[in-house]
Amino acid sequence: MAKSKPKKITPLMKQYNAIKVKYPDAMLLFRVGDFYETFGEDAKKAAGVLGIILTKRGAGSDSETALAGFPHHSLNTYLPKLVKAGMRVAICDQLENPKMTKTIVKRGVTELITPGVSLNDEVLQSKSNNFLAAVHFGKRLLGVSFLDVSTGEYLLAQGNEEYIDKLLQNFNPSEVLVQKQFKKKFKELFEDRFYTFFLDDWVFQKEYSVDSLHNHFGVNSLRGFGVQEIPEGIIAAGAVLYYLSETQHNNLKHIQNISRIAEDKYIWMDRFTVRNLELYHASSHNAVTLLDVIDKTISPMGGRLLKRWLALPLKDVKKIQHRHELVKHFIENDSFSETIKFQLHQISDIERLVSKVATGKISPRELVLLKNSLKAILPVKKEALTSKNSSVNKLGNEILDCAEVILKIDAALFDEAPVNINKGNAIANGVSEELDELRAISTSGKEYLDNMLARESEKTAIPSLKIAFNNLTNDEKLGGFHTIPDFELTNQNGEIITQNDYQNKIYIADFFFTTCPTICPKMTENMARIQAQIIDDPQVKLLSFSVTPQIDSVAQLKRYAIEKGVNDQKWNLVTGPKKEIYTLARKSFLAVKEDGDGGAYDMIHTENFILVDTKKRIRGFYDGTDPMAMEELMLDISVLKREDLN
Repeated sequence: MAKSKPKKITPLMKQYNAIKVKYPDAMLLFRVGDFYETFGEDAKKAAGVLGIILTKRGAGSDSETALAGFPHHSLNTYLPKLVKAGMRVAICDQLENPKMTKTIVKRGVTELITPGVSLNDEVLQSKSNNFLAAVHFGKRLLGVSFLDVSTGEYLLAQGNEEYIDKLLQNFNPSEVLVQKQFKKKFKELFEDRFYTFFLDDWVFQKEYSVDSLHNHFGVNSLRGFGVQEIPEGIIAAGAVLYYLSETQHNNLKHIQNISRIAEDKYIWMDRFTVRNLELYHASSHNAVTLLDVIDKTISPMGGRLLKRWLALPLKDVKKIQHRHELVKHFIENDSFSETIKFQLHQISDIERLVSKVATGKISPRELVLLKNSLKAILPVKKEALTSKNSSVNKLGNEILDCAEVILKIDAALFDEAPVNINKGNAIANGVSEELDELRAISTSGKEYLDNMLARESEKTAIPSLKIAFNNLTNDEKLGGFHTIPDFELTNQNGEIITQNDYQNKIYIADFFFTTCPTICPKMTENMARIQAQIIDDPQVKLLSFSVTPQIDSVAQLKRYAIEKGVNDQKWNLVTGPKKEIYTLARKSFLAVKEDGDGGAYDMIHTENFILVDTKKRIRGFYDGTDPMAMEELMLDISVLKREDLN
């Protein structure tokens, strides 16, 4: 019996496999050029969850593997969908500039996103905390810790199994960390109500946890936090910090405090009582919960606080009376109440914005929102300080004015700063002299060139000196753009395709053949990715010409189309008379590298994608094997769209 030939593994896949071994339970998003790629089983899962095209890398070769990916700039669109589906996602980025190395680009995991540590707005619910929890099984008692990375809230407690069950029910963590040896016991006690991840037993050691907390807070003792007498809870809290470091969440300066959940201060209800009272979870579809009825909060922060109060009803009569006094003051003072309401409408989620600052994930626009929110607090402070109510007055004294922060942001950023810093017009004038100069060039280029021409003309003593450019596809002196003539060919469904099918459409054309073993598979992969991006765009279509029509019959094209995920409404694969296709390649689309002797494969086509505008004119050529060129192509499509609007 002949031995099976071992599967060929490319250097890229060797690198991928080595990283995947370290994160076997995570969806690995592997940066390749301008795309995040997934391979193998990850690709199949990603395609199903995200609705993206599932294709193959090295189709038909020894290295064939499932492949699915999306442009890197779309990460914030696709990442939340994966996390919401309950997946751990490892983001593997390029650690060096591909242009600076002749070998394979170094890559490494820069962040591990799980349901409990996400900071993405699309994953988080504005009026609910996103807690990461850890449960430690001690000899007599259980310890538990809750941390919301998005707000910096950090809590711990310890108690019997029933008490821990009540806490888990009330805090409803997105993810729970548990010792591996207690996996079975945890499921027996708490069933499958939570998304869980199991850590090595050594993580749950008191000495390790104490050292971790000391290092994080920069203290020699936890007495100042009032938690030193809760050993089981401390161990659970240490496990949470360990997990954050393992998931590459190292910027945690916004977590400045840890508090104990005092069992004796609150009324505790078991999960059956909470469920039957329908406090914040309804037992039937479209039912209204108590929280739905009473939640009239304006800000996300207020919504989260109210939910916390509902989960932890107070026992202390004095504290309850204090809350009632504040509510009474709002009811009896209309002017005060209206001022506070108006200002609260101007305030964004400061807690989560500050957390984004600490973790380095805040955008320019969010910094402007933070500034505006801090400004909106100032009238609140003023009103509170002038109030005759001592409780309100006390709250006013506790509010910081943050004047220095407001001034710094105001001086550094434009008020209309974009979400993405790469979009430009974020940094204000006067911050950087070099940036101001470059910005002036971009907005007054003609004036800049005129001044440069005058300087160079004087320097060279050539009065007739001119500045010009030569772009063949956009040079009116050479007859303008190259126009595609009419054609009549047959697609994968046996339908006749002509220029009329692309009337008033922008389209991308290429030349290929289904049995090509070299550049065509990569070209088809990139065309499939473009299809995914333009699938809902009625203005853009795709067109692929077969250069081996004698092989690529309608039936063969149909099989190929199904295999590659071709959408019949967006992408035509066409065949027909060899002479017509070759004439189009040579004279119309300029897609020929070498002519031949008239044989079956006498024409070697280029790897180019050809961009054709709504007037049937060629507007650009792009390397169909290069993902970075695809980014340029998509950008140019948007430019053509703007042209058509004008």
